[in-house]
Amino acid sequence: MKRKNVTTPIMNIVEYWEGKIDECDLNVDWSEANERCWRCGYKRKLQRCHIIPDTLGGEDAPYNLVLLCDQCHKEAPNVQDSKFMWDWIKSYHAPFYDTFWNKRALDEYENIYNRKFIQELEERNIVTYHAYRAFMKLKIGKKSYHFGEPYGNLSTLVGELKMRLNTFDNKYKNRKYKSDKLIQKEKDFENFTDKLCYICYENKWSVWEGNTKNPFSICISAFYPNHNKMIGIGVHIDIKGHYKICYTTETNPNNIPLQNYSIDLGNNMNQIIEHIKEAVNKYNQKYGEPDLDTAYFVSDPIWAHNSNILCKDKHDKD
Repeated sequence: MKRKNVTTPIMNIVEYWEGKIDECDLNVDWSEANERCWRCGYKRKLQRCHIIPDTLGGEDAPYNLVLLCDQCHKEAPNVQDSKFMWDWIKSYHAPFYDTFWNKRALDEYENIYNRKFIQELEERNIVTYHAYRAFMKLKIGKKSYHFGEPYGNLSTLVGELKMRLNTFDNKYKNRKYKSDKLIQKEKDFENFTDKLCYICYENKWSVWEGNTKNPFSICISAFYPNHNKMIGIGVHIDIKGHYKICYTTETNPNNIPLQNYSIDLGNNMNQIIEHIKEAVNKYNQKYGEPDLDTAYFVSDPIWAHNSNILCKDKHDKD
């Protein structure tokens, strides 16, 4: 018997469930529920999936349909229970977009090797955002997908993780990314960066971290449209651990010569943060409202994938 095509419009399904299911329990916001899978949260071509299968009497109607990608649709339950579909979808809740399959790959890694992937990273001193980013940039062996499948399955994702570890071990013969001393410096810098980002979030400034020419440097900046003026505050940590700053019109710290960082603020974190906070407040009071188009070019993924809501939630939880 030929299966009937589902005809209910996608937006009708979204509109029906939007007022009935709390998006905090899902992997998708209702504002994007017509383009992101309700189970994994990835932006993919969506399929209309029956809650109760049509073969078991389920109707082609909004109350009996959810929107899933092809991968999740294949794993969806086929049972005559109108509530179980939602139990299944909610059980995979992830706090951020595009992390669902990676999280499942980590679980699968532990299943295969009887140890957590995070343990593998910690043994190699990959415990900072900078270290992890360097790890993810390693050139590894190729991967492919099964014919007709546009996305990698779990075993392929786990295989990629294993190849990355093997490549790391071949590059770092002592199996350590950096010494404990340098890792601590990265941790301190990331902590400082987080505090700066929050200052900028509150004051509508932008942040740009130096990762190429000038490591351990960062620049915060704001553009004041009413005065057509750009203000920047550059910060660089020298080899002694002193925080040196400069006032500039540059936004990229990689473009600031090291000799320009002429103001030495020492290494008292609280005093340095207060100094910068006072400077930011002074400029905002003098020039008015900064341009609202802010950006965060930093290693911390919470800020780098910034939406202002994400940034605020991060600190509300802290």
